[in-house]
Formats: sequence, C-alpha cells, structure tokens
Amino acid sequence: MLKKQNNWFIFFIIVLALAVRLAGIEHGFPFIFHPDEPTIVRSALGIRFDLNPKHFDWPHLYIYLNYFLYMAFAKFRNFVLSIGLNSFL
Repeated sequence: MLKKQNNWFIFFIIVLALAVRLAGIEHGFPFIFHPDEPTIVRSALGIRFDLNPKHFDWPHLYIYLNYFLYMAFAKFRNFVLSIGLNSFL
C-alpha cells in the first residue's frame, strides 16, 4: 500500500498532466474529427464537376449524401449572410 504522501504526489501528477493536455489540445494542429475528412470533403465537393467520385474505398452514396449536406449548409450560410444575421449566429 502506498503512503498517504505518495497518494497526493500521484494525484498531483495526474491533475498536472490533465491540465497540460487540456491546455494544449488545440495547439498547432487543426481539429479534424476523422483522418480521412479532408479527402471526403474534397471528393464530395468534386461531385459538382464529375458524378463519379473515383473512390473505391468509400461507398458512393456516402459521398453523394455528404455533397447534398455540404451544399445545404452552404445555401443556409449564404441565406444567413444575405439577411445580415452572421453576427447573431
């Protein structure tokens, strides 16, 4: 069994490590949920020019649905900007 003093020392190290981790979580790197996200977004937006996404490793329906989702978001964003609510959102 650890002594009482060692327990506080270990607790302090864990709290310090957590604080450093939370403080530096966004330092220097973009926030990407999935490592393939830039490729999926680029392929989905490329549907405007060619209907074949030319990927064999992702289902095409996934890329098509992402295209419609991104275009709906872009239309909504343009609508919000046109009525002047961008500072509100």
